[in-house]
Amino acid sequence: MSKRLLTITTLTGALILAGCGQPGKVTGGGTMHSAGGSDKSVFTFHADSCDEGQVKGSMNLHDSSALDFEDVNGVKLKADVDSTYFCSGDLDFDAPLCACSEGFQEVNFTYQSTNPKTDGGGQGIACLGDFGEKGNSDLKGAAIISISTGPYSGYYNVGTVSGNVQQHSCPAE
Repeated sequence: MSKRLLTITTLTGALILAGCGQPGKVTGGGTMHSAGGSDKSVFTFHADSCDEGQVKGSMNLHDSSALDFEDVNGVKLKADVDSTYFCSGDLDFDAPLCACSEGFQEVNFTYQSTNPKTDGGGQGIACLGDFGEKGNSDLKGAAIISISTGPYSGYYNVGTVSGNVQQHSCPAE
């Protein structure tokens, strides 16, 4: 229990402003604990800003038992990526400021509900961390998903990912 609490505390701190955003790519998916409910939250994502001036990607999320959304059978959405950055500690006044912690990939998205009981769309942010290739066998990946507008406004989920989070460097020019 104390290890899980430490992980959640560390991940929640990831929404504190970090360094500057650099182009990057993140892919993966999996499950994490529901945002307060009894089931799992399932998601997939692909976000890429390696091609200068182009951002591409999408995200799917389904959290069927999320608290505050039980009466509509949870949160279910498909999103398009608006921007994505690798958050580094490097100071670059021309780069955007990250909302995620250093080492995380920030993904800003616009979503549309795919839940037939909830119409509409809005915006959110995901902070995705890849810890699986750094020798830590217990923590492979982490995610923070926060929705700020639309029918799922107020949805917030943080935790470790059972699945795969892969951060990729952009090819050298």
